[in-house]
Formats: sequence, structure tokens, C-alpha cells
Amino acid sequence: MLNKYLIAAIMFAMPFAAVAEEEIIFVEQDIPVFRQIADLEQDKVLLQLEKEKAQLMLDLDRMTTEQMRVRNEMDELSGRAEADRRKLEAEREKLEQEREAMRRSAERSAEQPAAPRPEQTKEAPPPTPRMTVTERYRLVDIVGVGNQLQATIEDTKTMQRRRVWAGREIDGFMINSVSLDEGVVFEKDGEIETLGLRIGD
Repeated sequence: MLNKYLIAAIMFAMPFAAVAEEEIIFVEQDIPVFRQIADLEQDKVLLQLEKEKAQLMLDLDRMTTEQMRVRNEMDELSGRAEADRRKLEAEREKLEQEREAMRRSAERSAEQPAAPRPEQTKEAPPPTPRMTVTERYRLVDIVGVGNQLQATIEDTKTMQRRRVWAGREIDGFMINSVSLDEGVVFEKDGEIETLGLRIGD
């Protein structure tokens, strides 16, 4: 009798268990689809984040490299500026030393008495008296006709003879005229001297 009731209870409960099992199965089959979509979206977001993170890391590396390059350039420029500054300082110090040396030299020169000039210490030699025409030359002869007269004169020092005529210049003297009566008339610096034949020559 108990077995009959037990079998009847089991049979009565079976449809509900089947329905529950189907609902559970339905629910179990419906949840993974949403989960898969959510997981896919989450994976896409994570992948995008990973890409952005990788890009940020690349940008960060580039920025670090650029920063190092700029820093190196700044260090190099700073070193050049320092070298230029030292060079300018050395040149300025050298100029200051030269200026100081010139100032001291000027002070020493001002303290020492001025040396007399050579032309002041030496007496000017007396002027050499100019030799007259008669002392310098000797009239040898006069030849020619009329206005074409020419004279031969001889240097008393060198014994050199020269032919002269009116209008010729010799040793700074101008020959004004040659005549048998007066002889040879010389002119220099406005002074006129006459060289005539010596009696007994």
C-alpha cells in the first residue's frame, strides 16, 4: 500500500521536476549568451586599454629619449657658454694687464726728465762759404763769331773743361752772356759774377 502511494507521489512530482529542469536548463542556456557578450565587450575594452597603454608607454619612451637629448644639448650649450665665458675672462684680464703695463710705462716716462734732442746737443756746423766763379772756374778761351760765341771753362779742382754759351746752365749757374770784352757772365740766386780772361794765361 505504501509503495502505491510512493509511486503515485513520484509520478505526480515528475512533471514539475521536468518543468523545473527545463527552466533551469533554459536559464542556464540564456545566461552564458549575455555573459559571452559582456565578456566580449570587456575583452574589447581590455584590448583597447592594452593598446592605449602600449602607445602611452611608447610615447613615454619617446618623451624620455627626447628629454635626454634636450638635456644633453643643454649641457653641451652650457659647456660652450662656460668655455666662451672663460675665454672672454682671459682676454679681459690680458687687456687689463696690458693697460696697466702701459699706464706704468707712461708714469715712468713722465717721471724721467726728457732727454735732449740730438739736434739740440750738437752745434750746427758753420755754413761753408760759397766759392766764387773766379775761384771755381778758369776761362780758357772764347771762340765764335758775333752772337755765336762759345767759351771753354776749366774746373780748378777737377781740371775738367766744359764748353758753355749764353743760355746754358752749369752747376746751378746760368750763363747770361759770352763776349770778348766781358768774358762769361754767370748768374745764380740773383747774383751776377763775371769770369774774364786772365792776363798772362
